Amino acid sequence: MMEKENVSVSKGATTLDASGDKVIDFEFNQFEKYKTASIPTEVVDDIVRHLDGLDLKWEKALYGSRLDYDPRVRQSDIAWVSDDLIRDFVFAQFDSANQDPDWKFHIDSMEDVQYTIYNASEKKDSKNFLETLDGHYEWHNDHLMATDEPRKCRKLSMSLMLNQVDEDYEGGYLEFQLLRQGNIDYDKIILNKGDILVFPSTLNHRVAPTVIGTRKVLVAWAWGPLFR
Repeated sequence: MMEKENVSVSKGATTLDASGDKVIDFEFNQFEKYKTASIPTEVVDDIVRHLDGLDLKWEKALYGSRLDYDPRVRQSDIAWVSDDLIRDFVFAQFDSANQDPDWKFHIDSMEDVQYTIYNASEKKDSKNFLETLDGHYEWHNDHLMATDEPRKCRKLSMSLMLNQVDEDYEGGYLEFQLLRQGNIDYDKIILNKGDILVFPSTLNHRVAPTVIGTRKVLVAWAWGPLFR
């Protein structure tokens, strides 16, 4: 008879060792956590000045694999940033966050950074419902998977806040949707100017309506080989 290997097996919210004696409880897994950090507001101002000096092409934000436009789902303006300085800075933030021992995902590339603006509606009294919609993005996740070789997928998402809540805008908070012990919980994240948020791209989230002013943010996604 083969001897039992010294491996652990998972049974729901507990982990048992090979003998079944030792039980290790865990609160959340690597796909349901997120990390925050911040950079000085002076650095953010430098980033914004650099962005303002680029020849950016603004467009209405689309959503989904078919790239649809529906302001009921997503109402924002975006510009793609291919500038090397911005890309290098953003990837350095991914690399730093990915040192978390629960992650250490294999990430090796990223697409262009997205500069996103959420504006409050200027026609809140309009009889046209679509014109009354404030900038927002309904529940979604960022996970994408390439079908061509080499197969890759989005693994980490990032937001870098470029202006200050309650001064430049109101609303616009980010919210996570988490399944915990069979119940759906919601984590409300309020980001201040210079705050950086990194989270797994599979995590469900939304951007609440910006009810006053303009919310400005850089968002990006780090890619790597498919999870194994």
